[in-house]
Amino acid sequence: MKASVWIVAWAALIASASMTQAQDLDTKAERALERALKTADKLEADVSLYEGEERSYSDSVGERALDKVEGAAKKLAELPADHPRVAALLERLDSLRARLARLVDEKGSLGARSGLDSKAAGKLNHLATTLENLETELGHHGPDGKYAFNDRNRERFEGKLVDAGKKLAELPAENPTVGLLRTHLERLEAQLAAMGSNLEEAQAKAAAAAAERARLEALPEFERDAERLGAVVGQLKKRGMISFDAPYLRRNLRTLSLTEAEELAASWPENRRTFAALAEKYAALRGGRPTSMVLLLIDGEFFCAEFAAAAEAFVGGAPAKVAEFSEQVRRLTAAAVAEQRHGDFVDLGSELNTALGQVRHIAHLARALSEGSTDLTPAAAALQGEVDRAMDGLAGAIVAANRAPADVYAGADKGALEAFARETWAKHFAAERVLAVRFPEDAFRRTVAWRWDTIRKEYYKVDHSELWITVAVESGEEAILYRCVIRKMHLEQDRLTFAWDRPERVAPTQRMLAKNLD
Repeated sequence: MKASVWIVAWAALIASASMTQAQDLDTKAERALERALKTADKLEADVSLYEGEERSYSDSVGERALDKVEGAAKKLAELPADHPRVAALLERLDSLRARLARLVDEKGSLGARSGLDSKAAGKLNHLATTLENLETELGHHGPDGKYAFNDRNRERFEGKLVDAGKKLAELPAENPTVGLLRTHLERLEAQLAAMGSNLEEAQAKAAAAAAERARLEALPEFERDAERLGAVVGQLKKRGMISFDAPYLRRNLRTLSLTEAEELAASWPENRRTFAALAEKYAALRGGRPTSMVLLLIDGEFFCAEFAAAAEAFVGGAPAKVAEFSEQVRRLTAAAVAEQRHGDFVDLGSELNTALGQVRHIAHLARALSEGSTDLTPAAAALQGEVDRAMDGLAGAIVAANRAPADVYAGADKGALEAFARETWAKHFAAERVLAVRFPEDAFRRTVAWRWDTIRKEYYKVDHSELWITVAVESGEEAILYRCVIRKMHLEQDRLTFAWDRPERVAPTQRMLAKNLD
């Protein structure tokens, strides 16, 4: 019995010794295992930092980490796989592989996620960047981009896409990620083709527009139309003259002559129609180079709108202004009669005559600008009648006080001009005796303008210089003063013309005692 117990104990001791021998590693294996453990510890710590975004992850980081994992696994393959510590370490390496795979999916490049080897993955990444840059560049060209799209850069883009296609063909066609790049490339090719089609369409339109501009510029009437347009725009630019604040409304206006503003107002309806017709006829020029015609069309559009607004404002305010100045005229007329101030009627610069001139001027402008729909001229004529009747009561004093204007003009041709005036007067009024010719202005005043001929229905150019004179004609013991104008017609070799104004009623302001002529 004792022998049997001893045998069992010895067998257990041998078994125990054999198990201990199975769990122990030799010195070399132990060192290999320790190195693998340290590698795993370091990798786990690093991977935790990348997962927590405490360090910046990149493909190279993942590749180095995976290389270390596989290096450690290769070393462990030389050790007993059933050893508990080796098995545990292999499990840790498998966990690291999975964590690194997640990092690649979440933070790795397209190449890293493709599963290709590092060289192919690098090519794939480079190609993906190329396509992204191309897409950005394409977006910068065309109607919505900041750069023009033309044949030259279309060829450049086509070359880049062809080159990208060749590089894509070097990668495994069956790889899903490579398939994504192929789809991206095809989309860019389609986009470029559409842009090319749009470019060709735009080029065709541009060519047609250029042909149309060339046709318009070759029209036989082009130069004449450009001249007409320039005349119209030149007048529209003077929109400031149609204003109650303009300087001409604050000075005395000549009783028997049309002012430039009145001529401008009279031309407005036709100017507006002419500009609209020419703007429509030559609209195609607006898309071309900025020729003088194009600049006139652009200016005309602006000034026509400005003139229309000024005209509307003037016509709208004219009735109230006429009423305001009419009341002023009546008040000043009554005061002049009551105080026997005949000079108020004689002095063209008096407050009375200035207000009367404003009424007449506003009435003329409002009628012209509104094409007759706002006609205040009857009211202006009635007011003039009131003033004339008031003057009649002071006619004796006015006539006695009147004097002919002084001679101011001192040109070398003064004698010839006076002879021309007397000769012309004698041809038309042979029965009248001219007592004197006076030159109250110091120089000719030149006018260069385009005006609308209401009879011939066309614009004509005016280029003349004017000198206003006074012709005194005998009438018993009195002299009647007529305002006349001598014009030099510069478009006709400076031919002289002579014009006058002889109203049916000779106002007291036009009469003076002949003996007072000196």
